[in-house]
Parts: sequence; structure tokens; C-alpha cells
Amino acid sequence: MFTAQEVQTAKQEGLGLPIVLFNDNCYSAIKRVQDRQCEGRHVAVKLDNPDFQLLAKSFGVASDLVVDVDGLKQAVGQAFDRDVPTIVEVDLEAFKM
Repeated sequence: MFTAQEVQTAKQEGLGLPIVLFNDNCYSAIKRVQDRQCEGRHVAVKLDNPDFQLLAKSFGVASDLVVDVDGLKQAVGQAFDRDVPTIVEVDLEAFKM
């Protein structure tokens, strides 16, 4: 969500690039610090994210939701063949190596 405006700029400029979003529905780096420094007590790290596939649609760009390495490879490869950006959402809660 820090760079949503860049999605529109990339679309406007016709940049066919993958935007890989690793979605774990959490501020993981902050959670790890809280694990170390606060005996595992967590404050404000769980996220209620938007539907990133619908967000991509609202920007008028392509999107893929992937849950494994093969899907990620395929989605990134296809993104380079487009003339608009592609949001490639990696669902880390369902991801299989």
C-alpha cells in the first residue's frame, strides 16, 4: 500500500512490469521485533488488507494470485509480456515451496 500510486503511473506509461506483493496479512518485521523485545506480545501487526486482485482491477492493470513457486515463475514471466503492470500477489499463508 505504500506504492499504490506508482501502479497508476506505471500503467499510464505503459510499463509491463511485475509488481510482486508478498502478502502475509501482517507487518512481519515489526512482529519479529515484538517477539524478541516484548516476549511475543503483539500490538497492531495484524493487517486487514484490501482484496489486491480487485485493487488491480480498479487500476485497470493485470493481476495474478499465486500459491507456489511454479505459479510465481509463470506470473512473473507473463507480466513482462504485457504493456501494463501486473500485480503478482503471493499468498504466503497458502504458499507451498
